[in-house]
Amino acid sequence: SPPAAAGPVGSGELLDPAAAPASARSGGGTAPPAAVTEPPAAASASGSGGQPVIAAPAGEAPPAAPVAEAKPAVQISIAGDKDKGSILAATSAEVKSGDTVFDVLQRTVREKKIQMEFRGKGSAVYVAGIDNLYEFDKGGKSGWLFRVNGTFSSKSAGAVTVQKGDRIEWLYTLDLGKDVGAKAD
Repeated sequence: SPPAAAGPVGSGELLDPAAAPASARSGGGTAPPAAVTEPPAAASASGSGGQPVIAAPAGEAPPAAPVAEAKPAVQISIAGDKDKGSILAATSAEVKSGDTVFDVLQRTVREKKIQMEFRGKGSAVYVAGIDNLYEFDKGGKSGWLFRVNGTFSSKSAGAVTVQKGDRIEWLYTLDLGKDVGAKAD
């Protein structure tokens, strides 16, 4: 029946002229215009067998232009003391579900070939040195701190989870964080 012929066209399936009612194939009868009228764009997309291609089913045809899937990411930077300067300018790093600040740091320094030393594991991991700049190298109050979205944490980097869009900063302090904006507990 004519209404059924319009259904497949509207649902994105291929239009098969052989399966259409005779009245639709000849252009006469009472078939709705959508069943017999080929859009101008589809006319140029006819297959070699003369069958017009109206549209491919969803999920089967590639998009007209390739679209790169954006992976969830965070921003990470590493700043040493005045002598060392910036070790890693703010850069995008992939983040996976359940990642911690330490997971992102570890993957990033490995990828960028930056030396990093830590001890412990899991929620008790401690970052002792990055780019050969270690805790106590610049005095008894020096070492590495991090902040996420501008907020310092009193927890281990292995205990703080991150999410897409977070900004992680690793900062080398000379004065238990007072010189980089951390409040003393």
